[in-house]
Parts: sequence; C-alpha cells; structure tokens
Amino acid sequence: VLTNSTGKAAVKLAANTVSENTKIILTLLDSGATAPLNTKLDKYPAYVLISSSSPLSKPAVVAVCPPSNIPAAVRDRLRLGHQPSGGFEITPTADGSFLDCSAVATNSRVPSWLRTLASLVLPKPLYARRRATGGVGGSATEFSPFGPVDPELRVSGGVGGTSTEFQQGGGASAGTLPGPVSNTVANGVCTSVDAPAGSALEKECRPGMTLKTEKGTVLTNVPIAWAVTGGGGTVASEASGARTCGVFGANANTTTNVNGKAGACWALGTNVGTNTVVATPSAGGDAPAGVTFSPPNKQFTATGLKITPVANATGGEFTFDGLSHPGTGACSNGLVPSLAYTPGGATPPKNIGNYVLLVTCGAGQANFNTATATAGIAITAIPATINITCPAAVAFTGSPLTPCSATVTGGGLNQSVVPEYSSNVNAGTATATVNFQGDGSVGAASASRTFQITTAPSATTMACAANVVYNAAVQNPCDASVTGAGGFRQPVTVSYSPALPRLAGSYTATATFVAGGNFQGSTVTRTFSVAKAPATATAGSGGMLPGGTVPALPCVVTGLFPVDAGAVTCTTVVPSPVAQGSNVTTPLVTPSDPANYVVTSASGSFTVGYVQVNCFAPPLFPPIPPTSSGVTKGTPVIVSCRLLGPNGAPALDATGDLRVWDKGPDGRSAPILIMNLTDVFTVSANGTYTFVLSTSGGDFIPGHYYGVFARWVQDGSDTEGWFYVKP
Repeated sequence: VLTNSTGKAAVKLAANTVSENTKIILTLLDSGATAPLNTKLDKYPAYVLISSSSPLSKPAVVAVCPPSNIPAAVRDRLRLGHQPSGGFEITPTADGSFLDCSAVATNSRVPSWLRTLASLVLPKPLYARRRATGGVGGSATEFSPFGPVDPELRVSGGVGGTSTEFQQGGGASAGTLPGPVSNTVANGVCTSVDAPAGSALEKECRPGMTLKTEKGTVLTNVPIAWAVTGGGGTVASEASGARTCGVFGANANTTTNVNGKAGACWALGTNVGTNTVVATPSAGGDAPAGVTFSPPNKQFTATGLKITPVANATGGEFTFDGLSHPGTGACSNGLVPSLAYTPGGATPPKNIGNYVLLVTCGAGQANFNTATATAGIAITAIPATINITCPAAVAFTGSPLTPCSATVTGGGLNQSVVPEYSSNVNAGTATATVNFQGDGSVGAASASRTFQITTAPSATTMACAANVVYNAAVQNPCDASVTGAGGFRQPVTVSYSPALPRLAGSYTATATFVAGGNFQGSTVTRTFSVAKAPATATAGSGGMLPGGTVPALPCVVTGLFPVDAGAVTCTTVVPSPVAQGSNVTTPLVTPSDPANYVVTSASGSFTVGYVQVNCFAPPLFPPIPPTSSGVTKGTPVIVSCRLLGPNGAPALDATGDLRVWDKGPDGRSAPILIMNLTDVFTVSANGTYTFVLSTSGGDFIPGHYYGVFARWVQDGSDTEGWFYVKP
C-alpha cells in the first residue's frame, strides 16, 4: 500500500505486480483545482494523479478520501472515476478500506516529489466493497487522473398535468397521428391526460423524461426506450424542437436532447379505459457504463375516453313535385348514421313545408359518445309567374292613375289580378305591385312595374282693369292665375314693361307660370293704357270802368295730385278791344299737352262797368237817413240813376233789377224782402234809368226804414240807397 503524505490517496499493489524497479508517483490536487475528469457526472474533490515508471502486470486498487462535507447518502454511493487514454470510465468497484479516511485533513498539500507522472495502462474491472470510513476504491491496470464521482442519475418527468417539468408548449404541429386529437389544453398547458380512444395525445400532454445529476447537470444523448404496457396503444419517437412524430408502434427509441429531455408521441388504444407506457433509460451518451438510474424507469398513464364522432346532416330546398325528398347523413369513425325527420319520423317528406333532418351517430356503441347533426329540408310551392303590363307614360290628371293590368300563372293557374299602386297621383315614377299570396301548390310571389306620370298642360289667364287713370302712384291693374287638371288653380305674378305702371302711357303686362310639379309652363300677355287724369284750368273774374287800365286776372289749375304741384300752369287773356259789358276770358295752359293730365278750361269773366251819375237822389240816401228826411206813406219815391259807358256816352242797353227790404224801425232789424222786380227801369236818351216806387202798398209801414238796391245786369254793379216812411 502506497499512501501519499496527506493520507487522502493510496495505491494497493498485489504481489509480483511489477518485474523491475518501478517508481509510482501519487499527486493529490488542491481541492480548488479544476477536475481532471471529462464527464458530466457529479465530481467531488480528492482528485489524484498517479503515474508509474513501468507497466503493472496485475490490477492495482486506487482509493481516495472524498470530502467530509458530502451528504452521507451521496458518499455511500460514490464510485471512483478515472480518465484513461480511451476516455472517461467508472472503475470496477474495489475495496478501499485500506485507506483510513476518518481523520484525514482535507487541505493537506501534495509533496513536490510526487508530481511526476508515469505512463498509463488500460484498466480491468475488479469488484469489492469498502468500509464506511475507508476510501472510495476502484481497480485499474492503467494509471491516470482519479476522483470520486456520483454514478446515480435522477429520472423525472410525467404526462401533462402530472409533471410541469416536461411541458413544452408551442413548436410545430405533430406529424401524422392516429385518430382525432382532442385533449384539454389551456394556455399551452395540458390540464387533463386523456383523449378519445384511438386518438393521440396533444403535444402538451405527451409523456416526457428528464435526466439530471444530483447537482442538476443535464445529460444528453442518453438512450430512452419506450414500450406500451397497457391499453393497446402505440408510441413513436418525438423529434426535439419540431416535436414531429416518427413511426407509431408498440415500441420507440429516443435520446435526451440538449436539455436532458426526451419525449414520445403516444396514441391511445381503441378501447375505453387506462393506457400505460414505460420509458427505460440506459447507458449511453453522457451516461457512461456503470451509472444507475433512479428510478430505473418511468411509467406514464392516460385514460382513453369515449370517442365523440362527427355527425353531418345535409338537407336541401326542393320544389313540390309529389315525390319524397330525403336528406343525407354521415358519421366519422366508420359509424352508420341513423336518420329521422320532424315531422314524419323515418318517412322522408314529400308535401310542401319545412322539415328538420336529425342524424344520430354512435348511439349504443361502447366506445363512442352519441353525436347528432341537423339540417333543414324545405319543400316549396311551385313558383308563380306574375306578368304586369303598364304603358310607358300617362299624363297627370289630379286623380290616382291605374293604367296597368296583371296576370298570375304557375302550374295550372292562370288568373287576372288587380295591381296595387304607389306614387300614382303626382308627376314622376309610379309603381304597380302584385303580391300573390299563393294558391294551393302554387307559391306566393311578388312583382312590380313602373310607369311615368308626365306633366299636364297649364293655362295662364290675365284680366286688366278697363279704365286705368293716372293717380301719381304705382298701379298694378292686372291679375293673373293659372289653372290645370284636377282643379288646379293658383295666382301668378304679373310683370310689366317698360316699368311698373305709374305715368300715363301704354304698357305690356306678362304673367308666366314656370313649369314644375305636375304641370307644364304657360304664358299670357296683355296691353293696356294708363289714361291722363282730368284737371281744370279756371280763369278768374274782374272788371274796370270805362277808360280804365285792364287789370291782371287770376288763373289756377285744379285737380293736380300733390306730387305734381306746379307741373301745369295757366295764364288769362282779356279780349281786345275791351267792350262795354261782360267779356269771357279763356285760360292758356303751360305746357299745352301735359304728360299725365288732360286739362279742361273753365272760362272766367271780365266786366267793363258803368259810370253811375246822380244815382238815388233824396229822399234816397246812401247812409241811413234821418227820420226828418222821410216820406209820407203813399208818397212815390223816384229811383233813378244815369249810366255812362265808354268815352262818357250814355249807356242805353243796360238792364236793371230792383229789390226792396224792410229794415225795421231802427234800420238794424233783419231785412225782409218785400219787392223783387226784374228789368223795371226805363231809360231816357241821356242814359238816365228811372223807376217810380209806390209806398202806398201794405208792405210799407210808417216808422220803418227801407233799403233800395238796383242791380245792373250787364256789369253786375249795384246802386244802394235808404229812405224812411214817416209815421
């Protein structure tokens, strides 16, 4: 037994192991050094490098002391691993109890003289057990780096809800799978590991395994054998990443991927009930020979449920022909469909109406749920044909227009019908509609036709006032209205030319009804005149004594409207030569033909008066006389007056009228006419006119004053005097 200076590594050689002097060097690496073993198994410090100067003829036993802080369960299963020239291996078990590890310091340093390496030889397996306080031993015929390793690998995994570790949602869909795929998956997580019998599990629910060391290192390319152990289903290899499936059979083989995982596609058996599959790992890949698996295999369980078949029903729509019109049904999974009709039961329908076809699949089948599907079957009546005939256009009349005729045919039906109308009063597009409700085997139908209602002619009439006279204001003497079919009547605005009538003259009145609504347009024109308004030019009266100057006489125009004040003026002309007596004057109008007036002339008068000489001598007095100058009742009163004409010649052709009034006792009483005499004067050669007034009549009362008035007709002049009748 060769033990290094730290007491943590030793080599036990059997007798006659070498045939010459041989140097064996044990070099114990520092606990912090990198492990010299190329394996993914869990490694623990106490790595030793051993070399020999010549080959060994018998296997040697190498033992090392593992760290004291390793859990007891792990310490008890440690094996000695080494790195020979052919690659890492776990050495055959050998008894390492010759190395006492109970009091060995864990940090002893390795002497420098032990650091020389010798050539290595191939190991050969030996088996022995070690004491709990002994070293981890193994036999080898070739020296190399040695160190304790944990040979046990943890096997974990599950199916769907039994293990979230292996759920791998997403990825490509599975390849061709037996039967329908219908597991419960929520948000990429399998919630129930079951499927219809004969169908494959969803990829989220497939069985899977993970291989790791105690410390969690994943192992890749480790072979996994999958075998169906119950339910009669099939398995297939599952490709990593794409998760597609290989060929399904009773067995399948996979290897762990870069994550230490392996999975299989699983299709359940065709019968309802429990299905099982077992996955068994074996050495290979990152799992060297000599490893153990805990547990040695994994069983997965899934439940095959009753299959829910897919039922399909096909109906249709048919025209009544007296024949049966059945629907069709189909079931998935090779099931035979059962067909029933409502109403009618098993008898396919043939009469007009609506029916429901019920297709049932899987009823009474041990491995199937019952599925149904429905479809409608409609047997319709023979279609009716409606023919509506309308004229292209009719004229508006003001009443509803019904110019169309219609017939309904179909099967043996041929009858006339009366259309219903809409928008058939006013001009525009009208519609005739027939809604046929059906008749026995002939179905209901509707149809419409349109026709145009064209506008009707209109008649515009106008009436203007017969006599329109200028009144200085704008006048609208014409009224117009339009009439048409259906009692249509409305006023029409009248326009005038050249302008709105105001001045006297000729005008044209026009009334136009613009086409629109139900009527065509129409126009009427009339002419009329605004006559000139009447006005009067009046010459005033005046007079003069013979030989006097002819005075200016007034002249006015009356009848003008205020707005035209001053528009027409007039002057008077006194006839020449001026003659004795009354002369007629004629007014002259300016302008002579006024624009808006017809001016008539009213002649005035100009009188050349008489010169009165020695008229009404006493007892006639101009003022009220004194009572002392009165006359006795019955005494005649001479009323005389000399009249001279032009150039002082006696006026011999005058005519005088006489009037006498009773003025009462004081001359101020209301006058009473007691005499009214016409042309009573006599004339003498010298132009003296005389009348003898008798006071003897009863009209003369003593004590009263009397007024005497002479009116000379030719010049309209008066002569007045008074006398008193004494009591």
